Amino acid sequence: STLDIVKKRDEDGWVRSLASCTLDGSNYFVAGGDSGNLVLYDDSSLEVKKKVQTGRNIIYSLAVSPDGEQIATAHCQGSMMVYDTMTLEVMHEQKKRDGPIIIISYSPDGQSIYAGGVDGKVVVINSVTFELVREYKSNSGGIDGISNSNDG
Repeated sequence: STLDIVKKRDEDGWVRSLASCTLDGSNYFVAGGDSGNLVLYDDSSLEVKKKVQTGRNIIYSLAVSPDGEQIATAHCQGSMMVYDTMTLEVMHEQKKRDGPIIIISYSPDGQSIYAGGVDGKVVVINSVTFELVREYKSNSGGIDGISNSNDG
């Protein structure tokens, strides 16, 4: 399977998150994990198109924007990063939170990025301006899943 191949190729540790995207009519998938590497693969050949060391520890989760142009990553040391998909250049970094960010996702319209962590917070940032839109706090512990719907 694709996952088995990616695991073998990431010699530094386990792959924890995969996402697929289509850009300019070509299909890709992105992998991140224990090594902190973010890797963009050609979906048909499994050739590595781009690879970047994020400078962070484990990538717990990653998400590709609905238009395929951004990749958001959630890291164990509490930061979130947003990359340009084709260049893997950093577009934004949100600094340390009180614990790891476990899950990250885009809204269906791609205008917002949601990040949840062990600190019990979900932050919502604008995916264009990267400004904080809203913050939610759980009264029952950490956040390990986020689900978005088209109807709000």
